Amino acid sequence: MNDTEYLDIDLDKDSYSKLMEYCKIKKVSKDKAIKMIIKDISENIKKEGH
Repeated sequence: MNDTEYLDIDLDKDSYSKLMEYCKIKKVSKDKAIKMIIKDISENIKKEGH
């Protein structure tokens, strides 16, 4: 069974623009960019000892 969850999120114009800018800088798709951002968040949580 697939353990993938699907998100349906609403972003305001500014947040969407920032996501698109991140995609251009990293040269990745929106899907990949969100996964990278979540990985960064996860690493920060580990660093903080939570």
